[in-house]
Amino acid sequence: MITGGSDKSYIFINEDMTKSARSILWNTKKQLRQVFKYIWVSNGKILIKKADGEKTTCVRSLIFADLNNFDIISDDRIFAAEVNSLNGWLSSISNNKCDLCLLHVNIRSLKKYFSELLVTLHDSLKDIHIIVITEPNINSPMLNLYQIKGFHVNSFTRTNRTGGGVLVYTRDTWLARVSETPHTTGMRAAECVSIVLDKGTIFDEPIYLLSLYRPPRINKKNKVTQFLYELRNILESLPKKIKIVLCGDININLLDKSPHVTEYENLLAEFGLIKCIDKTTRQEILNGKIVRSCLDHIYIRAPSAVIQSAVIQHKIADHYYVSAAVQWERAPPCTVQRCSMPAASRRTRLTRVSPAHAVPATQRRVLDNRLVREKLLAADFNALMSYDCPLKLYNALRQLFINIYNDCYKTQITRISDRNKCWVTDKLKQMIAERDRLFTLWSYDPKNMVKRLAYTKYRNKCTKLINKCNNDFVKQSIVNCNNNIRKIWEKINLILGKEKKKLG
Repeated sequence: MITGGSDKSYIFINEDMTKSARSILWNTKKQLRQVFKYIWVSNGKILIKKADGEKTTCVRSLIFADLNNFDIISDDRIFAAEVNSLNGWLSSISNNKCDLCLLHVNIRSLKKYFSELLVTLHDSLKDIHIIVITEPNINSPMLNLYQIKGFHVNSFTRTNRTGGGVLVYTRDTWLARVSETPHTTGMRAAECVSIVLDKGTIFDEPIYLLSLYRPPRINKKNKVTQFLYELRNILESLPKKIKIVLCGDININLLDKSPHVTEYENLLAEFGLIKCIDKTTRQEILNGKIVRSCLDHIYIRAPSAVIQSAVIQHKIADHYYVSAAVQWERAPPCTVQRCSMPAASRRTRLTRVSPAHAVPATQRRVLDNRLVREKLLAADFNALMSYDCPLKLYNALRQLFINIYNDCYKTQITRISDRNKCWVTDKLKQMIAERDRLFTLWSYDPKNMVKRLAYTKYRNKCTKLINKCNNDFVKQSIVNCNNNIRKIWEKINLILGKEKKKLG
């Protein structure tokens, strides 16, 4: 009970908010009061409404220069698809011709799993633009042994101790350069590789790619607060309107709503970065219990872009792949679309090849989703209002959609590579799929020791066979040189990633 005072005395009670949330609320009231009639806070969320009867929007961040040009980022944009096949995911985004396709995986040991990584990416490299690998656990002199054809690698590796590290593979044809600042090189709570994708035929303006690996503990201490402080310094040093892609293994479980998670998400929301991954990225069985966590993150700041994201439920070590596809300036501002696709769909891509190097190909009809959207927007639905019978209305509406979809199919070419010339075979791919199936069966019954033994034995067999096939292929390629010293050294340099460019 409150006593004293007069009838004209008012008491205002404010919610307890974080520093970043208060900053967003203050900026929202300061710059949007003339546009929105209602701006308030409820349960820690900042809500706005233009007028009575209008839709209420939850604001997570503001990106604008003036009142006539701003974007509101709300919680409606946070979701990711869950797919079982990397090829199936890439097939779905290739139909939309994305401008940037990013793939990230924590590999734990590149020396142990590099061969399996090549098997997994064998049919998919042409659709991927950036590959980020965290925790490769290699030294800088060993980097030449782990080159991917068609990609240039930038790295952060440890010198005096094992573990950790970050590798960023970017397309050779892209204008990518390392951007080292005092804030990125001086990080102590995480390992960072900062890449700038300069202007070119693909991008109208530079894009900053921040690839991070944050160890769960440093000197037996969980330095999350220090990491958030260093991350804020990095984001503050970047231009405010520049496009940013942040990804990596952060070792902050987004499925656990702890104070550190809230502070981390609020920090990224303050700078306009949108969460693209919110599903389980690591699933393991400990003491007969399934432990799920979301440790691998992708955050993107890209106004006027379409973003698709997915967790590919295929693991090399103990983390799933995570991926994001970005399409610039071809859709309404700041929207993210959910990917809907068959889990085991096959990859197709329209590729032009010269007649001299043509390979066998098959044709396949693929639905052009962009054309479907355009035709639906241009369709005249007023004619349907004349129907009185519900059945006739249904048939007319159904026939309209059938005609639109039939007109929007296009033919794409599926290239079939000559796999006899490479050590990656269909048998290896089938074994990897069978290994994943056995792990899924074990996860349904974690305490079943028979299923656990079946999975571990088959996993070890699969790993040994992949490494054996790769080693046998390298040995045979050297034997085929027939003691020609020149050819032998050419093969060795090719294996080490030191292939000389021919002068033309």
